[in-house]
Amino acid sequence: MAAKPESVVARDYELIIVGAGPVGLALALALGPSGLGLDCVVVAATEPQRPAAGAPGRAYALGAASRRMLGGLGVWPTLKPHAQAMERIIVTDGRVGGSQLSLLEFGEADAAHDPAQIVEEPALIASLLDTLTKPAVSPFCIGEVTEFTDLGAAGEIRFTDGQKMRAPLVVAADGAGSRLASLNAIAHVSWDYGQAGLVATIEHDLPHNGVAIERFYPSGPFAMLPLTGKRTSLVWTEAQTEATRLANLERSAFQIELERRFGEDRGRILSIGPRHAYPLKFKIARKFTAPRLALVGDAAHVVHPLAGQGLNLGFRDVAALAECVADAARLGLDVGDATTLTRYERWRRFDTVQSALGYDGLNRLFSNDHDGLRLVRDLGLGLVDRLPAVKRAFMAEAAGLTGETPRLLTGAAL
Repeated sequence: MAAKPESVVARDYELIIVGAGPVGLALALALGPSGLGLDCVVVAATEPQRPAAGAPGRAYALGAASRRMLGGLGVWPTLKPHAQAMERIIVTDGRVGGSQLSLLEFGEADAAHDPAQIVEEPALIASLLDTLTKPAVSPFCIGEVTEFTDLGAAGEIRFTDGQKMRAPLVVAADGAGSRLASLNAIAHVSWDYGQAGLVATIEHDLPHNGVAIERFYPSGPFAMLPLTGKRTSLVWTEAQTEATRLANLERSAFQIELERRFGEDRGRILSIGPRHAYPLKFKIARKFTAPRLALVGDAAHVVHPLAGQGLNLGFRDVAALAECVADAARLGLDVGDATTLTRYERWRRFDTVQSALGYDGLNRLFSNDHDGLRLVRDLGLGLVDRLPAVKRAFMAEAAGLTGETPRLLTGAAL
């Protein structure tokens, strides 16, 4: 008679975070041993590695609220040397090779809060990892999640090797193709834009003086974000087929295409880093929670990058969920029960949908060559440029400090 296989004993935690991107790492800092003090594990598909100094990667525009949260979590001191303040923002409308009509300009006088800081993903990941692993105890578990089970008092995940772990709260921070969302049959509202974002880092011979430029062309926005030194992060939106063509061009041919849009205020282009094109989608989860599960970051929402708010929205999720969990824990309540999760969903879902639809509307308004729409949008934004109070309201919204602001986003402790 064959021996019965040994049963697998699940390991218990107070919090399981699936996903080791910036959002998952920030949540672990907020709620784990160095923050609220929960026994927390971060599940990653592969062992997280500290990126090498100067490694290429996409850039993020961190609003004031995100920066303050990173400061409160102890991340900002190591990240600050790698950040570039965005001192001015210039928005223009035009056609490639033609004149550019300046529509809006945001400067120091319009900033009711700290200027946004541009950071590159490798530097952000490195700073988060350095801060998270300071106690010299790795919070990571490496594996691929294949099952999720609601046990009533806990959520249980199972890995490909049969191992299991459970906690009162499991958080899906596993990106736009979230496996946990799929395992919980969470549907999404989504559509493709038929566009792709081409990203690359450009080195030039004149200083950018902290100026960010957003040029709206009929094919989509063309953003130039200032990086440390004489470098600029490029976020170039085109139709998918055109973006793929541009990404695969020889360097000299690509530079010719780039110079038609880049302008002369930053001087000559000295070098062009690796180019990557990724498809652009709108995707919002129909619900941000399920029993014993919360969705954060791209697992909950994917928005158009024209306003650079994707990561900021994810950090708002982190701050709101962390506060809901902390408040429950201090009262001796269940950190993953329906009351806690409902509070989180109500806090975040309306704000997220409102913001995502706003970015979607802007993209549709500008990504066309209709003369009537061009006249309306140019007149409208030209009017906004002459109304300081409205401009300050735009800046405050972008900073993430409007509405009911979680404590972490003000720089305060949980």
